Amino acid sequence: MMRPRLVVFLGPPGSGKSHLGELAARRFDLDYVEHEALLLGRWGSREAFIANKAAALDGIEADLRARIGRGHRTVVFESTGLSDRPMLERLATEHPIAIVRVDAPRALCVERVRSRPKGRHFEDDAESAGRFHQFWTRDVAPTWTCDLAVDNDAVAGDAVGIARTQAALDAIGTLLARA
Repeated sequence: MMRPRLVVFLGPPGSGKSHLGELAARRFDLDYVEHEALLLGRWGSREAFIANKAAALDGIEADLRARIGRGHRTVVFESTGLSDRPMLERLATEHPIAIVRVDAPRALCVERVRSRPKGRHFEDDAESAGRFHQFWTRDVAPTWTCDLAVDNDAVAGDAVGIARTQAALDAIGTLLARA
């Protein structure tokens, strides 16, 4: 199997996709940009993004293709696996990709959304994130074939959770080491 050109962190809001993406990018010298923040900067709100979703997703796809085309580093992307699924499926027909499902308990996702800085993500409403988590777990996650599933239930000061985060990074490293 070939080394993935794209690693997709797939999970609901608050699962830790951004955090793991940032950690993996630093540890393995990956090409990571938080597209959600860029989209919010461009469109101004989740509602404006939704109203312009086709153009926004075309822009993301063009950016990912350009990054993959540079060829020197694996690209990291985070997703809930809904709106951008057709794009990811197209990219998968052209490039080796790896899907990393990021699992975290609903209550922890809700708390993470509640406590994270506002304006960096599309979903800043904790209760809405909780409802989406239920939908995502029941209806979205089972439809994806993943190369790796990681438990991301670490909280500050929790040695067991932090050890799981390190184990997840080690497993991601194994995915990246495929030749």
